[in-house]
Amino acid sequence: MAEAAEMAGVSRQAIYKMCQRAGIDPVKARRALVERRTVQVTRVLAGKPYQAPMSKRQKRAMAGRLTQSKAGAE
Repeated sequence: MAEAAEMAGVSRQAIYKMCQRAGIDPVKARRALVERRTVQVTRVLAGKPYQAPMSKRQKRAMAGRLTQSKAGAE
């Protein structure tokens, strides 16, 4: 938040208010980011290859393929 405020040239409190108006929970967003990075680091330390998070486009494509394969199996 402090970095975003500095870049925007406003106070940290102003950034929090902007987030509230936009319906963004900054604490929840930060926790989600930390969780994703923790999972990535844990995978690398366990000797598994790095796997970048899937984009929304990739998730939709995968869901479409799964739907098609289920329909073909019936």
